[in-house]
Amino acid sequence: MWYSAKILMVSRETSSGEIGLYEETIHLMVGKDIAEVQEKAAALGLRLQHSYYNESGREVAWRFEAVLEVYDLCEAELHDGVEVFSTLFFPEQYNK
Repeated sequence: MWYSAKILMVSRETSSGEIGLYEETIHLMVGKDIAEVQEKAAALGLRLQHSYYNESGREVAWRFEAVLEVYDLCEAELHDGVEVFSTLFFPEQYNK
């Protein structure tokens, strides 16, 4: 089955430890159940970790923080137009 997994990454300046940015990404994954996809998503998050030097010459490290959500897409095969994410809002909560 196909699943979506939301991964949280955090950037920190290495010398100060100060948090710069958070990034949430959604990845499509195949697995037999949510537990397997949770493990695969955590492994992917670890592989996505990297560091670089910014324009000020300071090292910035992107680190895996957590797998936030895993959802069963209820699809055995993907096809054009398949829904992978939705959010419900009450009219008063919707900001265009």
